Amino acid sequence: MIPTSQLRAIGRLVGALVMLFAGATASGAYTEKVLYAFCGVANCANGAGPEGALLRDSSGNIFGTVTDGVGPQGGGGVYELIPSGDTWTELVIYALCTATACPYGSAPVSGVIMDSSGKLYGATSYSGPDNGGTVFELIPNRSKTKWKAKLLFAFCSDGTCADGEIPNALTYAGQASGAPYDGTSPLYGTTIEGGANNGGVVFALVPPAPGKRTWKEKVIHDFCSPNTSNGCTSDGADPEAGLIMDAAGNLYGTTKGAGLHGAGVVFEIKPRRNSWKEKVLYNFCSQSGCADGGGPRAPLLMDAAGNLLGSAGNVFKLDPKTLEYTVLHAGGDGTEWTLITDAQSNLYAASFAGGNGFGSVWALDPGYEVLYSFCPVPGCKDGGFASSPPLLDSTGNLIGTTLQYGPHGAGVVYELTP
Repeated sequence: MIPTSQLRAIGRLVGALVMLFAGATASGAYTEKVLYAFCGVANCANGAGPEGALLRDSSGNIFGTVTDGVGPQGGGGVYELIPSGDTWTELVIYALCTATACPYGSAPVSGVIMDSSGKLYGATSYSGPDNGGTVFELIPNRSKTKWKAKLLFAFCSDGTCADGEIPNALTYAGQASGAPYDGTSPLYGTTIEGGANNGGVVFALVPPAPGKRTWKEKVIHDFCSPNTSNGCTSDGADPEAGLIMDAAGNLYGTTKGAGLHGAGVVFEIKPRRNSWKEKVLYNFCSQSGCADGGGPRAPLLMDAAGNLLGSAGNVFKLDPKTLEYTVLHAGGDGTEWTLITDAQSNLYAASFAGGNGFGSVWALDPGYEVLYSFCPVPGCKDGGFASSPPLLDSTGNLIGTTLQYGPHGAGVVYELTP
């Protein structure tokens, strides 16, 4: 199984190379600086192919994941970038491997979350004891110079993958507010495949009770099969994004496939005592010519009014109560990464292959503006294929990653300055 990130990159590489030799257009309104370039050392021991959301702690350190390099088997890993003046130093926190029996999995494509004690949690999309991906925990020593790993759950544990396969990003109660994970409440997520119908699942991962050691996984929704004869019109299938949770404990997400028009859905899952109930809030491609978009692959964002914001080849807003759907911006770069917002409710996002074909970062404030297009210089030294939602710092700078290119060809962490 090839990680999703590599499939996307391979699929677009030919077109991107054509554009490279055809020349590049202006890069946009922001100035880019490479904060850190991956590879450049023997066997890419510092990682290659960064992907997934970045995490910044209260000290300004940045945590992220790489899908390749790190360690002798190149299974990717988790890294920390530590600022010192104008330079950044990388610390490889943990190296993963690629063999089927690798206990913690490989190719972590969705970033990590942190709990209130400084532990990190993440998911891998490949390998693990049962070859269906894993959820893992990284525990630091007191000085945070060494980390040890703990396997929380391995997917496909029953041989049929009824528990899901290929997990996406993790979420938890309070994440939307910026609070760290409390370490004791459930973690929630989706898997792209597996489940009773092989259309993916929504799962809860419950920490052990006092005196116990084992985390328990519970499938709280099975999506329908994308290969059924009726086209699976009553539900979505193949979720390729993580979830968000509101203050009431309701979960929201998207699927790339199935739905009434075969173009995916926006769904809501509400807790009901000891069970959960799913409701399809919107079926994509409901408008003529699919003007409302389709095939969403990015997580949702909830605004201050409770509206769901997202992207599906466009930028949209959905009121989960009235189900009113509004296209905020049609066409353009689109995005495969989470929208973010600033204090003025302006939206920002990164597009994997927008701009010159190598990715872009853009804003909707409220007009659409490309802030930066990657690969404006020969050799793509600034990176290519934006691979994470940007972080917005207190000064208005945006920080993110690219999957490829850069000084050593293996991706970068960048900063955009207005």
